[in-house]
Amino acid sequence: MKLDVNAQEFSDAYQAAFSAVGSRVSLFKLCLLECSDKCQVTGRSPVHAATVTVPDVTIQEHGEIMLPEVFGDLLSAVGDADMRIEQEGDCLSVTGDKFSYALQTMGVPDGFRRWAESGSVKAGEFTIPGHIVSGIYRHLFRVCGKDGKFVMSGVRIDVRDGDATFIASDGKRIARAPVSVESNNFSVTVPVSSWKMFHTLFALSPVVKLTVYDREIVLEADGKIARSMLLDGAFPDWRRFIGYCNPDKRTTVDPERFVSAALQAGRLTAVNSLGVVCGFRPGYLTISNKCEENRGRVDVPIDYTGEAVEVCLNYRYLRDFLKSVDKGVPVEVGFSDAEGMVSLKSGQFETIIAPIRDD
Repeated sequence: MKLDVNAQEFSDAYQAAFSAVGSRVSLFKLCLLECSDKCQVTGRSPVHAATVTVPDVTIQEHGEIMLPEVFGDLLSAVGDADMRIEQEGDCLSVTGDKFSYALQTMGVPDGFRRWAESGSVKAGEFTIPGHIVSGIYRHLFRVCGKDGKFVMSGVRIDVRDGDATFIASDGKRIARAPVSVESNNFSVTVPVSSWKMFHTLFALSPVVKLTVYDREIVLEADGKIARSMLLDGAFPDWRRFIGYCNPDKRTTVDPERFVSAALQAGRLTAVNSLGVVCGFRPGYLTISNKCEENRGRVDVPIDYTGEAVEVCLNYRYLRDFLKSVDKGVPVEVGFSDAEGMVSLKSGQFETIIAPIRDD
């Protein structure tokens, strides 16, 4: 194998592919470099994989080789310079006008290709904007990223009659993002760690193609291909959960003021009392804590003319939602009474939270 390429462009592709490597197992601390009609770098973990095409490459000889983890440090040292990568046996040389490196490498392990060679039956496909991929990660990852287990630590994709709904839940709250699509009906669960990789690769892509098979999901855009295995198991009935949320009162809150007020009240909230009280009154929203020793109260002006209602919410759940809101996008709050579910919505992303009851 022999190729000429700009080090910075190769480094960008290498780092993107390496974003898929999340395992500590030595086999998956390597990236595969393949040169045929195009030059591609592939990184993978036991759960997911990413393949990135390197642009503007002059391929003189075809071949394939595993790149060790230290190769990323080499690229950082080279910087923005032209370089030649050449393979001779198990030795890889990287040369340029002012540098020359030699690395010991290895052939492609059998286990590295095993997943890629497995066949699958297509369940459906559709396209979504890249910013939706990023928004799903930011809004839904906080719900299932740490506390969930098995399917609860995954993002559910439920496509029905032209609507794809992305859902995450930890059993106490649920986040969802509906998107209109053209696809067959299907339901799958994607590991949350894979969605983090999707966010890294496709956040800036205008359009991302999403294809679902019976055992894996594949996202493609801008010369990048990301693959993830799917989780088995029954996901909770999220439609039933949402059915309990029937707010008959709604108001809109400025996101920056909402965030500031929640954080101020939260700083004074005791560790064993994680509740913050949201009091909705004509003209303003009052956010206060329930700590007897350090009382805190912040007023936020809102356009609300209904009856006074107080709802106690888990501070961490409220904070997680507000930290995911895009700057300048208003937050719509839906509620009914002190015992009812509360809906927090920003754009097309919604989180439904069960209130903290005094009993």
